[in-house]
Amino acid sequence: MSNLFERLQSRLIAGRKIGLSDQLDFADRLSFLLNSDVPILEALKILENQTGDLRRKNFYRQIAGEIALGKSFSKSISPFVSNFFLGVVEAGQSGGFLGANLKYLSDELKRKKTMRKKVIQALVYPSFIALATLAIVSFLLVYIFPKILPVVRGLNMELPYSTRLLVAISGFISNFGFYFVLGVVVVVVVFVLAVRKNKKFRFSVHRLAWRLPILGKIHQDLLLANFCRSFGMLLGSGLPADRALKFSFSSANNLFIRAKLSEMEKAVACGATISAFLLAEHKIFPSQIGEMAAVGERTGNLSLVFINLGDFYSEQFSDRVKNISAVIEPGLLVLAGLIVGFVAVSIIAPVYEITHGLQKR
Repeated sequence: MSNLFERLQSRLIAGRKIGLSDQLDFADRLSFLLNSDVPILEALKILENQTGDLRRKNFYRQIAGEIALGKSFSKSISPFVSNFFLGVVEAGQSGGFLGANLKYLSDELKRKKTMRKKVIQALVYPSFIALATLAIVSFLLVYIFPKILPVVRGLNMELPYSTRLLVAISGFISNFGFYFVLGVVVVVVVFVLAVRKNKKFRFSVHRLAWRLPILGKIHQDLLLANFCRSFGMLLGSGLPADRALKFSFSSANNLFIRAKLSEMEKAVACGATISAFLLAEHKIFPSQIGEMAAVGERTGNLSLVFINLGDFYSEQFSDRVKNISAVIEPGLLVLAGLIVGFVAVSIIAPVYEITHGLQKR
């Protein structure tokens, strides 16, 4: 029974890319063993014995089995890892420094994971504030306000403008709230499916994302940081520029930029310089990248230049995320306070007028 389960697990992982955390763990552990002069088949066996995760066990076992049959390490892992991971491994394999390259790769994947965490952390607090505000307002409109409204209407008094607006909103939610939420869900689902299934639509969305005024800048910094460091690392690992570009752009998750980088790869393969292409596309890529690439080409330090550019855009990305969080968080708090305050005042105002009228009598 257990053998059958393991075979099923092996089939499930076949051809499926492993996640960033799994790739990081794999590179980190394997680099340690290879740099300790452990042969690769023995290293994979050790990794298999060390993990209690059946999925990872099958992953290590499958790779070791293919290497034992004569496949190279890079070909064995190619269905499971990113193109960037594969490029670094191929360069290290051909140059005889696989362990060192895996260590560099591990450090780079840690940096990418840290950047991803920063994005998630920046979204957590604003999302919490927005959801809390929505929950409080919904509670007041759907539960509290409908109980007070019949009493107020029974007195035949003119309601304040804010209360009348709230009555209209409350009525809309009561009568059409379900259909409105359903409509929003349908639109979101259709949009997500269109982005996933329709390549032209996804290309247009990615191009728009690249050109957005504020969020687009954050998106640009993140992609440029990843591309520049990946390309610089692959160049430093010994890959020629056109192959390094191929592995770098194929791991970019923006189709618009991937198409531009693919154009650059073809231009470089035909003899053009990287700086000439980047400077010609200054409306898409910051001119700083093209200018620094020209310096790197003149001095022979193109790899180092791109790694430094990657560090620069990584820091710029972190600064932008911090600055936007610093502006959004207090702004959201103020907006939440205003919305809740408006709803509360709109509910209390007619009650206050009733009590004030009774006191006069």
